[in-house]
Amino acid sequence: MMKIIILVYIKFVLKSCYFKRSLLKFKHMAIVSQLIAFGLSNSYSYFG
Repeated sequence: MMKIIILVYIKFVLKSCYFKRSLLKFKHMAIVSQLIAFGLSNSYSYFG
């Protein structure tokens, strides 16, 4: 259940207008957050 909440939250943050406006200023943070989301989904497929 927790992993679903985390993934939904990540998707919500990525789709939010604030994030889109901040994307130009925080491209590195965007890349890092995408890598974290990718790593989390991979970890869940391995251990979940």
